[in-house]
Amino acid sequence: MKEIDRSVERILVFKKPISDLDGPRGDIHTKAVEIANRYLKNTYQVTDIRKWHAVRDFALAEGWSRDDANELERLSYYDRDNLMEVEPTSGAVELSREHYDKGKSFPTLTSRHPKYRDVTFAWHELHFPWMPHEDIFIR
Repeated sequence: MKEIDRSVERILVFKKPISDLDGPRGDIHTKAVEIANRYLKNTYQVTDIRKWHAVRDFALAEGWSRDDANELERLSYYDRDNLMEVEPTSGAVELSREHYDKGKSFPTLTSRHPKYRDVTFAWHELHFPWMPHEDIFIR
């Protein structure tokens, strides 16, 4: 049986890669858990985040009001300063760089609200400076 060529070069002939921002490119959950644990005085792990609103649910389980729990989630995931502190996911920079070095684009797609456009672009400029803004898609 003939072996299938699974190299990046071969795949890029047929596929146009794209990735989500929060998770595959930026390790946002680690930052969110760090912030949640600071306020909740707990030791939640990234693996405890299994669904949307997990941070809010952590706070509710600890007896916080819904308003305060929602504010903690906003701070954990949407605060501009905290977003800029999110580190790239392991291997994301290298993979992106490899694609662009080969003349292939590797766009980012995010469901972030457009009001986070400036911080999204600033984060990419910091960690993925070779990526043109045209390759960043915000809902």
